[in-house]
Amino acid sequence: MKFPWGSFCIVSLVILVCDVPLFAQVSFAPPEIIPFGPFTYGVAAGDFNNDGIQDLSVVSIRSSDISVGLGIGNGTFGPWISTFASNAPSLLAVGKFDGQNLSAAVNDGENLNAAVMLGDGTGNFPKSTFLNLGGLYADGFAVADFNGDHKLDIAVAGLATNGTGAAYIFLGNGDGTFSAPARFSSGGQGIGLMVAGDFNGDTIPDLAILNYGTSQVPSNIAVLLGNGNGTFQAPKVLRTPKGFLRFGSGIAAGDFNGDGKLDLVVTGMPPVSKGAVVFLGRGDGTFQRGVVLNAGPNPEAVAVADFNGDGKPDP
Repeated sequence: MKFPWGSFCIVSLVILVCDVPLFAQVSFAPPEIIPFGPFTYGVAAGDFNNDGIQDLSVVSIRSSDISVGLGIGNGTFGPWISTFASNAPSLLAVGKFDGQNLSAAVNDGENLNAAVMLGDGTGNFPKSTFLNLGGLYADGFAVADFNGDHKLDIAVAGLATNGTGAAYIFLGNGDGTFSAPARFSSGGQGIGLMVAGDFNGDTIPDLAILNYGTSQVPSNIAVLLGNGNGTFQAPKVLRTPKGFLRFGSGIAAGDFNGDGKLDLVVTGMPPVSKGAVVFLGRGDGTFQRGVVLNAGPNPEAVAVADFNGDGKPDP
């Protein structure tokens, strides 16, 4: 998370339980506190040692490493294993890019570009594959099979050489290496996070990209429909409510109204954010007008899961 307004902050978590058409709060058991040093940003869950138990991984800007806590199976974690990741990493995505072990995609905050760190099935990452964005800052990842060859690919949000937003598509070869990227417009001037999903019901992964705004132009969401061969159609832009999101900070997808069509939820950073916005999908790649949710002041990120066990996804 980035805190441009000062050195200290108070972070809170708000759970919005989907109870169509209403949203309510839900409570949790006391948290398991896992201490980390300052400037720990990206976090992802997955089975890094192939024992059938979920592990936890984080990256740190301060120590420039990725740390994996091996899950015990009761919500606690055993020894933490740290591997040098890149210079000042702040983004993390995971996937079995070699078809065997869970690996991690990380950005490089100093030398720009990104890399895939190939896991060895023990929580270590002895090899890596460079993802060349031409020296342009990586600001988001999405993982899916974009060309239908049953090998995981990576979409990286970044900038084009002319300063506009772009999505770089690295098609996976199935062995942990990737083809040279193809570039597609993000439909905005500055680019933020992205999420993959089938937004038009054709079983082909699409992309939804949260473009940063400015003091004059609010953030927007661009939907890029996939063609099934690793290419994408021109972006369709969704506008956020006026004055709501100047700096978008999070995006996720889920079927929030139970109609079988993927919806989107976005959050924003200070100074003008008021919570979150849900865009209900029509199932054809377009979305209804955004609905504002009260998610507390200045939410920094959003994730979707069924937190109360009712079979409905909650943001």
